Amino acid sequence: MSKVNRVGPILGDPNWVGKLVLTYYDGSNKKLGKTIPFFENPRIRESQDASYSRFSPIGRAGELFAYTGAKSRQINLSFNITLPHLYSLTPGYLNINYPNVSKGEDMEAMLNFKKAISTDQDGAHKYDVLYDDLLPAEERALYQFQRIQSPMQNLNSRARKEQRKIINLITDYIVAIRSTVLNNSEKPRYGPPLVRLFFGQMYENIPCICTNYSIEAEVGAGYDKRTLLPRIIKINMSLLEARTMGKWSSGGTATQVERDALAGWEYIINSNTGLTTDPWKAH
Repeated sequence: MSKVNRVGPILGDPNWVGKLVLTYYDGSNKKLGKTIPFFENPRIRESQDASYSRFSPIGRAGELFAYTGAKSRQINLSFNITLPHLYSLTPGYLNINYPNVSKGEDMEAMLNFKKAISTDQDGAHKYDVLYDDLLPAEERALYQFQRIQSPMQNLNSRARKEQRKIINLITDYIVAIRSTVLNNSEKPRYGPPLVRLFFGQMYENIPCICTNYSIEAEVGAGYDKRTLLPRIIKINMSLLEARTMGKWSSGGTATQVERDALAGWEYIINSNTGLTTDPWKAH
């Protein structure tokens, strides 16, 4: 049977509508960011609490309420990063899409990223070398034979190099997620990055802060033999929506600050269907 090229989903493309964009501020005008695309559909649960003052008038069998505002919207985000899934990407995907550089970075940053993922001396490469060095003599002889039979066993083969790029990319995603609760250690006044959530029409560029994250290995799925990278990594992030002060605007000339402001129900009560009060414009 001949191989059939199927049309696959575009989840994982950094220009698509499913991703996290981390924006870092260090006081300069440079654009500092990371993009973590969703390669699999995330699980998103949101909630929001309103605040009321409650009054109990004498002789009244019921309370009166005064609305005093609401807490920020809470978004619980869960998604998986699956090593075999990324292995299945079209060859050259990394060099084309630059999936861990945020959209809007200048060309110099893009080129530096391409150079970085082509480096074959750090990350997964050192574990490949260590694995070879620690093999007993008898197993090393068998391993040499396997290298002849399979390109994946040859450290310098194109297949193994592509595999290492994927492993290093996943590591980069994990480090970026860990950074969502860190400040700039050299300039402590600059806090953690702003986390912008994109997932289609329901979540159009929602600015958030991350209050908590967890990373869990799916033990039953196994690990990469050399680096011990889990084949399935389960990510959970607790996000709080962080909107700006001021009047909300979504017009074509609206700034990002205006788009990030909060809108009330007056904007949707008489509107056409399909209106969003999210910032929606790509950051």
